[in-house]
Amino acid sequence: MKESRKKRILIIEDEIHIAEGLQLNLSLQGYEVQIAADGSSGLQLWKEWQPHLIVLDIMLPLIDGLSVLQSIRLEDERLPVLILSAKGSSKDRIKGFSYGTDDYLSKPFHLEEFLLRVERLMTRVSWYEGSSGLSEKTKESPCCYSFGNNRIDFQNAKAECHCGTIRLTEICRK
Repeated sequence: MKESRKKRILIIEDEIHIAEGLQLNLSLQGYEVQIAADGSSGLQLWKEWQPHLIVLDIMLPLIDGLSVLQSIRLEDERLPVLILSAKGSSKDRIKGFSYGTDDYLSKPFHLEEFLLRVERLMTRVSWYEGSSGLSEKTKESPCCYSFGNNRIDFQNAKAECHCGTIRLTEICRK
């Protein structure tokens, strides 16, 4: 049986002692972890490294966390993002959720609660990937539908047709 790759977590946090503590504890849980100390390098690392989860602080140098989240959501609606911030009022949490975060945890936090939240978010990642890891482009999956020379990939929110690749957005049903 082929061993699956480690899940990748990107921590975008400017308080180095918090970032390194999270990195250590997540590594002990079996995750591959990278740290970005500001919003700009966080966005760059997100694009290059393609993590499975982002742990994001709000108060960051260069580009604040909510702007980072907005940029990510313009390209990826499914990537789980956990905000970890000292800004913990209900107004701040509501703002974070309205920008598209999947979870919000206020500092100071309990490490075990943080790890359980990460585990839960990573469980959802595996639902999209299936048991064999990231789906190959050429392999048809239940999340893909082909007709003629057209193909819709619901998992990655893309459609391919004679015009090229089209980025799809999710529909919010009420």
